[in-house]
Amino acid sequence: MHRLGLVIPLISEARALFGRGGWMKETNRSWRRDALGTDSDLLSLCSGPGRRRGAEAASWLIGQGASCLASIGIAGGLSPDLPPGTLILSSEDWDGREGEGEGRWRRGGLACVDQALLTAEDKAALFRRSGALGVDQESAAVMAVARAAGIPSFALRAVCDAADRTVPAALAACLGPRGNTRLLPLLASMARRPALLNEALVLREDFSAALQALSREWRTVSEGFLAHVMRQDVAGAPCNITSASSHNRT
Repeated sequence: MHRLGLVIPLISEARALFGRGGWMKETNRSWRRDALGTDSDLLSLCSGPGRRRGAEAASWLIGQGASCLASIGIAGGLSPDLPPGTLILSSEDWDGREGEGEGRWRRGGLACVDQALLTAEDKAALFRRSGALGVDQESAAVMAVARAAGIPSFALRAVCDAADRTVPAALAACLGPRGNTRLLPLLASMARRPALLNEALVLREDFSAALQALSREWRTVSEGFLAHVMRQDVAGAPCNITSASSHNRT
């Protein structure tokens, strides 16, 4: 029996994967358990954003019996050829070649930052330094916890803001700690700068494209990953696949 632990940073991402119902709520924690095939199940935790929360969520999932981990959510684009909605698959333990060949996702690295990168200039600079396809705040931490525990992991991230898009700081400031929109600050910002309305609509469209891509493919990726893990178990081989293109950059 394999249990895949999913670290999902934002409420909106969690709803894209599972919908609104079925979540168990405890103090500062929302989680759920679901079947995944006949020999596996999922334990999912909505962690909140950030490296520390990602690591804490990964450790909690392992404590609850997770035998492998995944970080699933949105990312900023770093590679200039990735439009909103492009899926990035990063793993040291599974190549995921099948879906890449069909154009359903791209394999490559994810950079990790402590604060969201808002400007096209900052994203371009990080791309030059790291070569990573995208950037988020949790995946490297989740995969580091998995590595330390000796269990396999992957990250699946959907590009929201493309590499050439600058997100206005005034809009970013209207996001709550779990990715929810703080309506009153948003309206106040738009009253001061009416041009933000168009920026907000574009960002909403890109965010929707990212969530739709996650909703469409996350289960296929998870099942493929678990099938690989189970094949490795039967063969008695380690899961690790070391590749410069699959590493997460910190």
